[in-house]
Amino acid sequence: MSVSELSRKVKELRGTASRRVISEKVKMLEEKGILRTSKTGRSLLVALGEEDVNQS
Repeated sequence: MSVSELSRKVKELRGTASRRVISEKVKMLEEKGILRTSKTGRSLLVALGEEDVNQS
């Protein structure tokens, strides 16, 4: 899932979301080993630590 997709999902649930804030949270969770990311062109794909990031 990309950061944009993640932002849209959060916006659906909470009514508001910022890609900047989502990106910051993703980075923090990646540093803790909870999430993994993979950059494809300009897209940043995000997955839970054990999932294959490129599977999407």
